[in-house]
Amino acid sequence: MSLPFHLIFVQLEDKFYLTALQHIYTSSVIIPTKIARSQYCPYIRELFNQTLIAYPILRRIKYYHLACVKDSTL
Repeated sequence: MSLPFHLIFVQLEDKFYLTALQHIYTSSVIIPTKIARSQYCPYIRELFNQTLIAYPILRRIKYYHLACVKDSTL
């Protein structure tokens, strides 16, 4: 069974990397990729202070874009 996707994440040890991104879904496509340090997805505790992390998830989501404003490489 195949499922459509737009993102592929890879977990190595306790770190996650965004390895593929399809803006427009293409079925049965081969996506050659390499894992680079620049593809690392930081954990929320690396991006925000303890006050923000303590918020309930629905309240916390409102602030996620601030990490990207602060660091355009995210």
